[in-house]
Amino acid sequence: MKPFSDVTVVELCREGTPVHLRLAMAMTGRLIADQGARLLCVVSGPDRLEHVPPFLDGGISGTYAFLTVGKEIVALSGEAATEGALAAQPVAVILAEGDVDRDRFAAAGIAVVELANWPKAMAEELADEPVSDFALAASAGFLDVVGEPGRAPLRLGGHQLSYSAGMSAFTALTAAVVQRDLDGRVLHARVSLLETAVWMNWKAIVGADGPGPHTTRAGNDADFPVLRCKDGWAAFVYTPNQFERLEGMFSGLPIREMKGLPPEERSRWLKAAVEPWFAERTRAEVYAAAREFGIPVGPVYAPGELLEDEQYLARDFFTGSPGTLRFPRPPMTWNGARLESRPAPVPAHATEESIL
Repeated sequence: MKPFSDVTVVELCREGTPVHLRLAMAMTGRLIADQGARLLCVVSGPDRLEHVPPFLDGGISGTYAFLTVGKEIVALSGEAATEGALAAQPVAVILAEGDVDRDRFAAAGIAVVELANWPKAMAEELADEPVSDFALAASAGFLDVVGEPGRAPLRLGGHQLSYSAGMSAFTALTAAVVQRDLDGRVLHARVSLLETAVWMNWKAIVGADGPGPHTTRAGNDADFPVLRCKDGWAAFVYTPNQFERLEGMFSGLPIREMKGLPPEERSRWLKAAVEPWFAERTRAEVYAAAREFGIPVGPVYAPGELLEDEQYLARDFFTGSPGTLRFPRPPMTWNGARLESRPAPVPAHATEESIL
C-alpha cells in the first residue's frame, strides 16, 4: 500500500545545515517516501549526511544510504535550489529553521515542515546559541536518566533525538497533505528538537516540581540494573509484587529476605544477591528463565546480532534481499496494513535533469 503515490515532496538541504537537523529532515523525507511519495532531495552544497558513520565498504555512509532510500537526489546551488524546488510543484517542503525562502514556499501554496532547535517562543532569544543534539538532550534532562552520578553524561547511542523529531515532523507532514486534500488549506508546522526531547523524557518533567525524589542518574543504585552475563549484559526489571516470581526464577537464593528491607535498600540488596546468578548464564539462558517466570529482562544486543534474533526474524523486522542493503522497516501501519520499504541499493547521485 502506497497512500501518497500521487504526492511530490521536496527535502531542501542547504549548505551549513547542522547535522542533527539534517538527520531529522532526512528521516521525515524517508518516511513519506516509504509511503509512495515522490521525494526530491534538493542538495545545495555538500551534504553532511555523507560523512555520518558507520561507513559501508567503499567508504559510503550507512546512515546516508539508509536515509536516502527511495529519494531522487538533486544537486543545485544558490537560487537554483529554490527555483528547482518550486518548479517541482510539491505539496510540501521539508527544511531547516532559518531558511531564507521559507515564506516564499508558503506564499506559493506549499506546506512547510520546519525542523528547529528551539520552540518558537525561545527561538529569537537563543538564535545565536551554539547547539548540538547532545546539548539539546541535556537541556531537556534526557541525559540525566542513566549513568554514574559522579561522571559526565554520556551521549546516547545512535541519533535518537533527530530520528524522533523526524517522526514527529512526518506526522505534521501527513496532516499537511491530508488537510490540503480536505479543504485546500496550506499548513506550516515547526518541530523543535528540544520539545521532542521533553516529550520523550516526559516523566522527568512531570515530576520535577512534585514531591519525592526527582529522576536522576543513580548508577549502581538504580532500581533496574544492567548486569553482566557470560556473553554480555542484560537489564533486569522487577516490581515489589513479584516476590514469588523472583523466588521461582532465582531458586535457592534468599529472595524473601528482601521483603523486610526498607524500599530504598531493596534494589541494592537484590542486585548483590542475583549478580552471581547472571554471571553464570548466557543472555539467552537469562532471557529463557525470565520468560518462564514472567520477569521483564532485556538482553543487550549489538546491532549485528539483531539480524539473526528470533523475535526480529518472526516479525520480518528487517527488509532487504541479495544485492540490497538490510534496513529496519518503517515503524508504522496504514489502515491496518504494514508499509513495505523500497529496495535499498547503495544510492547514486542524480542530476538536475531529474527535476527540471
